[in-house]
Amino acid sequence: MKKNLKLLVVDDDEIILNTLASFLEDEGFVIYPCSNAEQALEIVSKEIVDAGIIDIRLPGMDGDEFIIKAHGLNNSIRFIIYTGSITNFYNKSLLGIGMKPEDIIYKPVLDMDIILKAINRVLSL
Repeated sequence: MKKNLKLLVVDDDEIILNTLASFLEDEGFVIYPCSNAEQALEIVSKEIVDAGIIDIRLPGMDGDEFIIKAHGLNNSIRFIIYTGSITNFYNKSLLGIGMKPEDIIYKPVLDMDIILKAINRVLSL
């Protein structure tokens, strides 16, 4: 895995956000943790980010809307949806920016290699 890749982690659950961010930092990624989509969009407007792990249910702007807006700012960002909602159906508007149904990971993830494999896949590492 390439080191120093920049990842955005967006989740309004502080425990999940901190746990995932810490794990990914330990794996060598540069992490931008955000508790909401508006904060994450501000980062995307200023930083070059390689990929984002995005919760769908967020306060304010939801994850789907964030992904579309962030992609509009930088179309090279790749996304993984990380959601606890088993009723979350794949938003077909995300197909237009290159996302696939397999880019959704459902919480809780007990084997963090699932996250690493998803990152490797979306970044073609």
